Amino acid sequence: MRRSFFIGDVYLDHFQAQDGIKKAVVYFQGIPGPAHVQKAVNSLRDDLAKPLTEHGFDLFAPRYAGLPESKGHFEFVKILYDGASVTQFLISEGYEKICILGRSFGALVALASFSQLQDALGEDAQLILMSPVLQLPLGRNKSDLAKNWKATLPFLEHLSEDDIVRDLEIIATEWNPLPRLERAAAVTTILQAKNDSIVSAESIAKLIAPFDPRPNLIILDDDHDFLKRQFVIKELLNALNK
Repeated sequence: MRRSFFIGDVYLDHFQAQDGIKKAVVYFQGIPGPAHVQKAVNSLRDDLAKPLTEHGFDLFAPRYAGLPESKGHFEFVKILYDGASVTQFLISEGYEKICILGRSFGALVALASFSQLQDALGEDAQLILMSPVLQLPLGRNKSDLAKNWKATLPFLEHLSEDDIVRDLEIIATEWNPLPRLERAAAVTTILQAKNDSIVSAESIAKLIAPFDPRPNLIILDDDHDFLKRQFVIKELLNALNK
């Protein structure tokens, strides 16, 4: 069964499992791109819903503020706070086990929320990241990225390039994802696409190499959109059932 409701400005899809076991996955998507990319993002959410609910997991899929169905305006820093609000809602609902699943830029949202989940659930908190963005461009690169996003993503029309750069700088410094990932490494699985042109498998392996323990890194023969869904779903279920 599927229902939808708001938490603040965030439109939240809830796919409910049939049994009464209180387990949940919350899926933080990446930054929506052009229409064909967003279609792939939505289809991933929908393709995850059936196997997860059949295995007893409720699936929650928030749509960030400023995106279709949600309210308000999109801001990069704001979605981190929105993610924390969604996570706190799940904690308050009494779930016995919660996994935060973050894909691409959604990994930053997932990592920003995970410490509060660990504080609440301890070993019953789990983190799974899919081709995660773990570094943000600094220096001149961030201005180039802001210019490109501003030109191609209509939900950023209310932001200036300087606004986008400011948000990226705040996330990179105040919400630095790497120390957060290192603290959560023991309960983290990374599903990394081998043929990813946005987040390379080599860069992820290099970033986590100094960690002890390291996250469980699984390389999938796929690209950034994870279109080979059967393999993603298999590894996701394996990680959830450990």
